[in-house]
Amino acid sequence: MVKTKEKSKEDKFIEETVKDRISRAKLSPLEDEIRKYILKEFARNGKPPFPEEIMKRLRLSSLDAVNQSIEKLEKADILSRKGDKIASAYPFSAAKTRHKVVFEDGHEVYALCAADALGIHFMLEKDITILSRCPGCEKEIRIVVKGDKIDSCNPDGIIEFVSNRERGVCTVEALCPFINFFY
Repeated sequence: MVKTKEKSKEDKFIEETVKDRISRAKLSPLEDEIRKYILKEFARNGKPPFPEEIMKRLRLSSLDAVNQSIEKLEKADILSRKGDKIASAYPFSAAKTRHKVVFEDGHEVYALCAADALGIHFMLEKDITILSRCPGCEKEIRIVVKGDKIDSCNPDGIIEFVSNRERGVCTVEALCPFINFFY
């Protein structure tokens, strides 16, 4: 008899990605189009669109369809809301965080965590500078990401810490605050 190894918490943690959540959510083409539009707006100006704007820009006839899609995205932990406003959509945050991402043209967005800040470069295929703060000493950390690699970092030898916290709740609240760069 062949025994199958049970997955460790670490294996489950590594497998749990936004891509996995999107796949499990079984989004309709419209829901996925709304998700992508939200991400594009976050990337463009650092803020999420309002449902009415989504309806207008995507030429939809129903605000209910937009709101239902946003609700489904939230339940799948693909985005989060504060009240009726979108607060985040991985990797972006509408609120200031300790992880500011600056594009070559000077516009800025905020990432939910250190890993998301790095991921913005790969998601958008744009060179970025990450300005973060160490939660232990509050010193600034500067990381330049160009051409699919870290081009420079100050200080040298920074550490990104990813906590292995329990899953099953909103990642924005339970995990993102604990994924940081340290001086």
